[in-house]
Amino acid sequence: MMMFYCDFWSYEQVKARAKSILLSLQPAQSGSNPGGWSKLPQVHVMPVGTGPWPQDRIDLFAAWIDAGCQEGTPDYVPPTPGPLVPNFIALSKVLTGFDDLDILGNVETLAQIYIDRIVARPGKGGQLDALLAKAEAAGFDSVLNGDGTIAAAFASKAESELLKVITLVWYTATVGGDYGTPQSTQYIQGLEWRAVAAHPMGFANENVPFYWQFKPEGGLYTGLIAWNQPG
Repeated sequence: MMMFYCDFWSYEQVKARAKSILLSLQPAQSGSNPGGWSKLPQVHVMPVGTGPWPQDRIDLFAAWIDAGCQEGTPDYVPPTPGPLVPNFIALSKVLTGFDDLDILGNVETLAQIYIDRIVARPGKGGQLDALLAKAEAAGFDSVLNGDGTIAAAFASKAESELLKVITLVWYTATVGGDYGTPQSTQYIQGLEWRAVAAHPMGFANENVPFYWQFKPEGGLYTGLIAWNQPG
């Protein structure tokens, strides 16, 4: 939500902006600068999605800066996009009705995550390969009729079910009713939020003051960002 300013997945960019980031993490203090990057107390203190950091985490970030911003080893390494990704994205644009999937950021990596979830289901690996090759040969737009229904050439039970799975995974990050865990499936990129012109609960990517500052108890809410989960 702040890619316009800094790619927080990039070590080099975070290192270059570390001191500015530290200032934005500061809590409001009575009689002084209200903290964060807003002129209102405790509003828009980074990070927006999960609420302000506790002081011990801010202190840890400051200590990292003082130590020279040493590069560590990430706990999670996203998958490398494979050869199916270009056709998967092209077909997904037709199926979802969103021809601007690229604005999601790292869409190739996200597509590979979805491909992995689909092919992990029994029998879906070979089916997906064949479907993508067939759709490319026929033209991706030919997969659907003008009214949005599946074209006759792709209406077999196996193909139509797979087309629906591809659509579902982009909207909800689920495959075949497997809703997984909040960490793996409930997050901000789901197209369902764009479709209804709304935000996931507790998350907003605009500068607005009326979304939750702190996440609800329990963590079971859509909008949870997995890499910010403690433990």
